[in-house]
Amino acid sequence: MSIERDPTSPAVGLTRADLMTPDEVAALLAVPVSTVRDWARRGLIPSRKLGRHRRFLRSEIERWVTRGVAA
Repeated sequence: MSIERDPTSPAVGLTRADLMTPDEVAALLAVPVSTVRDWARRGLIPSRKLGRHRRFLRSEIERWVTRGVAA
């Protein structure tokens, strides 16, 4: 798994601000949490499984929205 970082930012690991929960993504996109989980399960929205939990990288979600996939 490759995580792209802003080349101008200092080299640090992921922070809490970099990761989003399904609830946070749902609030951002104004859709139900069940929709976010379904999209992630079907591979329609970028996500990662961390153990039993699904998390979303903020940069990938922002890029996904910017491309107009959510429209």
